[in-house]
Amino acid sequence: MENSTATSEHSHDDDVLPLEIDYIPECVRIKEDEELYMSPEEKSNRLLELIKLLEGNKSSKGIVFQQDLLQRFLIHSRYDVNKAFSRVRNYLTLFKNHNYFFQSIKFDFTEHPSSKFITMLPHRCSDGSITLLYEMGKLRLIIN
Repeated sequence: MENSTATSEHSHDDDVLPLEIDYIPECVRIKEDEELYMSPEEKSNRLLELIKLLEGNKSSKGIVFQQDLLQRFLIHSRYDVNKAFSRVRNYLTLFKNHNYFFQSIKFDFTEHPSSKFITMLPHRCSDGSITLLYEMGKLRLIIN
């Protein structure tokens, strides 16, 4: 078997993505390139600019951010560094004031008694949405 790069390692059918995604899918990168018309050098420069803004900011000073996380903020902000910077600061403020949101709470809605008729399929569509299978035969209505 050939050696694979990080992107080809995650290669899937164009219409199907895994349910748990820990990388930026190739289809998202292609869409980003088509919509933004920005060179890789310009994207890299904007990432460095965002890192410098965060290093100089009081609320984010001393925090080491993963570049993938910052890239996601930039993609969401269409590589507008000021918007991405504002969103990162808002994220940090939310974490500081409401860190309980970020605690790992295991809740599988498919295990809840009222949801036994719903099954989450193990893949995502290429737009990132999930598919739910509703098995109406398993639905038990309680009518008083």
